[in-house]
Amino acid sequence: TITRNEGKAAQLQVQENYIKNVVAKYLAVSLQDVDALKDGVLLCQLLNVMRKNTIRMVHVPQGGEPLSTLKASRNLGGFISFAQLQFGRESISLPDLQAGSVPVIYELLKRLTAKFPLSSDA
Repeated sequence: TITRNEGKAAQLQVQENYIKNVVAKYLAVSLQDVDALKDGVLLCQLLNVMRKNTIRMVHVPQGGEPLSTLKASRNLGGFISFAQLQFGRESISLPDLQAGSVPVIYELLKRLTAKFPLSSDA
């Protein structure tokens, strides 16, 4: 099972690198850790770059303090609502995003970038 675990770890690393590259490409932000997506700020900003004004209200941290759970949930809820409209209800859930599920975020970003490429990609 060491080989299987190594394969899973390698796949997870590929997925994390893809997520980091999408964030860098669309937002010009260097993402150090995928956990930074858990508050929904960058996910909402990504959607707004992909499709202008998709998320009208994005809660952002103030004064170096992390977002409250309520505001983070609202951000994630906006992202989820949009993803579900695009790809169906089964596509994502709040616990997936709150947990920072790399495979779920990876699959969604692959689908979103295919549907809403940067204008230079078109």
